[in-house]
Amino acid sequence: MIARPARVRPPESWEHNALYERVREAVFAVPGTFRSDVVIRGVQTTDLFSLNTLLGAAIEEGVVSTLNGLRRLWDPDDRYFKYSFVRQPQTFPDVRLQSSADPADVVLGIEVISGVPRLADPFVDLARHVAEYRNHHWENEMSHKGSAKVKLADCAGPYPTKADEISDQAVADSGRNFGRIARTGLMDDFVGAAGNRLLSGVPARHWRRFFKMFTESAAGFDVDRALAKLHGEVVDAAGESRDRVAQVLRHVNEIVRVAVSSEDG
Repeated sequence: MIARPARVRPPESWEHNALYERVREAVFAVPGTFRSDVVIRGVQTTDLFSLNTLLGAAIEEGVVSTLNGLRRLWDPDDRYFKYSFVRQPQTFPDVRLQSSADPADVVLGIEVISGVPRLADPFVDLARHVAEYRNHHWENEMSHKGSAKVKLADCAGPYPTKADEISDQAVADSGRNFGRIARTGLMDDFVGAAGNRLLSGVPARHWRRFFKMFTESAAGFDVDRALAKLHGEVVDAAGESRDRVAQVLRHVNEIVRVAVSSEDG
């Protein structure tokens, strides 16, 4: 078995290493101060996922604004007073810390990975490690009918332009699954923790299942049955907070029944 890629952080001798460490801390502080002016109303539950592009752009803009507002945290000595975080859409990475005098002078970059948007704890890892881990998983840990090889991109620079071909490509990928990082297992712990985050007293993973129900169930009977099953699972897993969870789910059930009755009528 070929060993998985190791995570290699920047060397301590790198002149910007202290900045790198402080920016990592600032990224984890972003959710506590993140603000957005985007308000979504009048959208069907089943259409929420169609807003991914809009919400992604709004989150990227909000992250840039928040990080620049946290300058005291990542640049306490004003060493980088000429630099600021700037969003660059449609290329990698989403956000760059660059000089205001020379946009080509870039110190580091961040790839920002999705009512009023609220930012949860982010997934943070080294971009190179993630890419190498994805390639390793594809070539060595998946079964393929065709070639398992990955063709590496020719572009070797850390801050490419929009015109540069920067993406590695699987030689055979009929299902277009090569770029899906979450399927490699690298994000399993992060996804599990995110699913346990309480939203109105209910773990986020159950809300996800709740919304998904309406794309899978066509009839009111199916929705009722799915709700009953979900209700039991959530209450059983809630422990000491089961009374609170049961109360929330009762309200959700009533909202759904009213919505289904309105559509049937």
